[in-house]
Amino acid sequence: SSRPTGWVGDTLWHARPGRSEIRYDRIPYHYATLQVDVEDIRAKIGAQINDAIATGMPNQIGFGFISGFCAGFAAKKAGKVAAVGVGGVFIFLQSLAYTGFIEVDYGKMEGQVTEVLDRNHDGKIDQEDAKVALNEVLEVLQFNMPGGGGFATGFVAGLRQG
Repeated sequence: SSRPTGWVGDTLWHARPGRSEIRYDRIPYHYATLQVDVEDIRAKIGAQINDAIATGMPNQIGFGFISGFCAGFAAKKAGKVAAVGVGGVFIFLQSLAYTGFIEVDYGKMEGQVTEVLDRNHDGKIDQEDAKVALNEVLEVLQFNMPGGGGFATGFVAGLRQG
């Protein structure tokens, strides 16, 4: 019969006939503690990964995902740099206007910015414009990519991570 042989810290060591000791990790779950056979889980996950690799599909998705992740990460960093630049220019212009050195026609500036950023041409800048812009960027970046679905997923993950 198999029965626990003892706790060492947060790990329960369990002896089974014919096998060396099996490590169980304690996982707190509400008011109970679950015991998990770590080696068994690793073996099951490893078998599924090997099956997926045998099909050859992860190579395409992997390349597309990695490329997309890097592109999304870089795009988010570039967007942050652009935001700092635009914010810096606004602060500079506003300071000059406040001290009386220049006059800024914000109405004209808003019209030109809206013209550039209004991607769906409905007269306002909103979430739909961001979706259109994202689709335009993805169309360019996915051109001739072998794993386009992996690229889009990776791009979004890179945007979130960056």
